[in-house]
Amino acid sequence: MIYLQKILLITSFLFFHIHSNLFSQQQRNPVLEYCTGTWCQWCPCGHMVIEQIKSSIPNAIFLGYHGPAGSSDPWDGFQGNSIINLLTFSAYPTGVVDRTSAPISRDSWFNTVNNRNGILATVSITADGAFNPGNRLLNLNVNSTALQNLSGTFNMNLIILEDSLVYPQSGNSSCPGGNQYIHHNVVRAMINGAEGEILVNGSTWNIGETISKNIQYTVPANLLAEKCHLVVLVYKVQAPFYTAQVQQAEKFSLTNLFQISITVTSPNGGEFILAGSNSTITWTAENTDSVKIEYTTDSGVSWNQITVGCLNTGSFNWDVPNVSSNNCSIRIANLNNELNFDESDNSFTIYRVQFNVYSGWNLVSIPILSNNMSKSFLFPTAISPVYAYNNGYYTVDTLLNGESYWVKFNSNETISLHGNFIIENTINVSSGWNMIGPFDNTIDVNSIITQPPNLLASPFYGFGSGYYNANELEPGSGYWIKTNTSGIIQLNTATDFRERIPVK
Repeated sequence: MIYLQKILLITSFLFFHIHSNLFSQQQRNPVLEYCTGTWCQWCPCGHMVIEQIKSSIPNAIFLGYHGPAGSSDPWDGFQGNSIINLLTFSAYPTGVVDRTSAPISRDSWFNTVNNRNGILATVSITADGAFNPGNRLLNLNVNSTALQNLSGTFNMNLIILEDSLVYPQSGNSSCPGGNQYIHHNVVRAMINGAEGEILVNGSTWNIGETISKNIQYTVPANLLAEKCHLVVLVYKVQAPFYTAQVQQAEKFSLTNLFQISITVTSPNGGEFILAGSNSTITWTAENTDSVKIEYTTDSGVSWNQITVGCLNTGSFNWDVPNVSSNNCSIRIANLNNELNFDESDNSFTIYRVQFNVYSGWNLVSIPILSNNMSKSFLFPTAISPVYAYNNGYYTVDTLLNGESYWVKFNSNETISLHGNFIIENTINVSSGWNMIGPFDNTIDVNSIITQPPNLLASPFYGFGSGYYNANELEPGSGYWIKTNTSGIIQLNTATDFRERIPVK
């Protein structure tokens, strides 16, 4: 399941959120609309001026209208190309800045853009949307907010640009072109037409009032999405058209709208994971390079960092914390936009191995592999040394899996262990009496296989208030068994111990 911030438009895709903070004073992004053509020998000089403006005014936005319609230019037939006539372009290259005057020559572009850059915007534009590269569908929700009281008719244009297009360009000694000329800011479509669509129709637009528009558009297959940008601009309708002042514009990359699909695959709900173990987190993710991974033990009330960021490999080796909870989930987020994330579909359990000991002597075993197998770490409240057996008792400081030990406690208590599972299911025994212990599963003694056969010379004896004949071997408990010779006891699982763990 994929979660998105509630304010975003809900579709089957993840969304990218681009916004301008709604301040009464807001930086303007001045717009230079210019006419150009691959046939035009003076146009490369206009392109050079644009590069100079970009260096000094990086927030400026450029719209290159290739024309006129019906020329030899490969991009003159774009949707909405009547904009060239509306802006009265005839000499190439000329341009209009924020639709504040008739077309001006390239020599005036820099100063005019610079002057408009110092005039605050009157409208704020936000856009939430998604682009599905599979079916090429762009679904965009645009919000326009007045930053001061406005009146009149206001329209919104949505324009798609493509960059880095290679095509021969005419030129001359002053304005060099070339056969491998790279074209930028090429308008490929005015999605809602040359004049856009109406936001406010001849009435008052009050400060703080937001107008929303939803636009669905299928991006043509011949456009390379990785090289495309979207421009949204809001202007006041006036005649002539080149005086229809632009209130504000925003530009953003189409790649930032790519569908980002993240799916947690493991743990995804219902798993039992041993505290302190090494567990593998897996996921699938598209259109993201890096991800952030977190976990919760309280159903999402709080989240804890697993890794601040890792490559999107689809797998991460997790050192499971020493906690105990059945309300655990994993969350994996796009590192560059944490609004795009997925969580485990259902809760899983992190558990500690727990077993009871009683006041007095206990016959115990260690069913998991702890990072610290010392007596002082495993049994810090014991009031005796730990005794092992091999033809006689002896004390040990480091305990082993598969063996059992005598240890004394002053009162009843629950032992809680964390670590890793034991992969082996066999225990080596010597001829005669042996003290053994199972691993993390309950073992039915009737399922036990030995090598050689007929190895066992006695029942399995457990110890509680006294010795008893054990039908099952319980994790954490120890057992006596007598054998006819040295050999191997193979333990076959009867019950998954994890299903019997009381989670606190």
